[in-house]
Amino acid sequence: MQIVLYFCTMKTHENLATVYDAQYATGASLWRETGAKYKALNIQQVTNGRKFAQILEVGAGDGAVLANLERLGIATSLSAVEISSSGVQTIQQRKLLTLQDLQLFDGYKLPYPDQSFEAVVCTHVIEHVEHPRLLLREIKRVSKYQIFEVPIDFSWQVDKKIAHFLGYGHINIFTPTTFRFLLLSEGFEILQDLRTINAYEVWRLEVGIQKEKMKQTPLRYYAWYAMRTLKRWAWSALPARQRDKKPNAYTVFCQASKENIKIF
Repeated sequence: MQIVLYFCTMKTHENLATVYDAQYATGASLWRETGAKYKALNIQQVTNGRKFAQILEVGAGDGAVLANLERLGIATSLSAVEISSSGVQTIQQRKLLTLQDLQLFDGYKLPYPDQSFEAVVCTHVIEHVEHPRLLLREIKRVSKYQIFEVPIDFSWQVDKKIAHFLGYGHINIFTPTTFRFLLLSEGFEILQDLRTINAYEVWRLEVGIQKEKMKQTPLRYYAWYAMRTLKRWAWSALPARQRDKKPNAYTVFCQASKENIKIF
């Protein structure tokens, strides 16, 4: 039997804020605005239309989700923390009426006392975080309920696509099962969850982006388009219990467990 050992070195970004500043330096984008509309609708659906007194969004980006939470009337009062100064500036420019507090933070420590908020919203953030359990513990500390959404990037050859996912800043890859395990092992009680594929409006934007990227290789584009179209059709045809396999996003409504998880 042959044993192969891989020796790796760990590299940590010293200033993630600088890295993510570039994401929002040009202000709002059609892609983020469109995606945010459906993220907010997923939040509304997974919580059964519940209204919250105070919501904190952790990792608010350019404020596109916040704007849609306000539009839908999901919270009486909104607050937000964001790692990127350009993101904070873009949020300020939106002049949201229900936004009571907006702060720059270090990506981990939330500047609020215990149980400050009825709910925390954290969408498409955990896949970017170097130490996700540390952030999850802070989120649980400051809130009674939590709503998470992560993209489902996993495939059987995901390790062949490292450059692709790192290009999006996705350093954690989840399936619905592995994300549930992460939450349960950190003492969250899952109240309801939701699996979705990209809405048709988002899908059409993605088609346009890929068509432009692959304009020099049209056969490659048509192959990509055929495979993605087949995936959308096949996923929609699956019975509900089988949709855990490969949605585009997974949304979870949780509350903090009263018991601390004991390891060993």
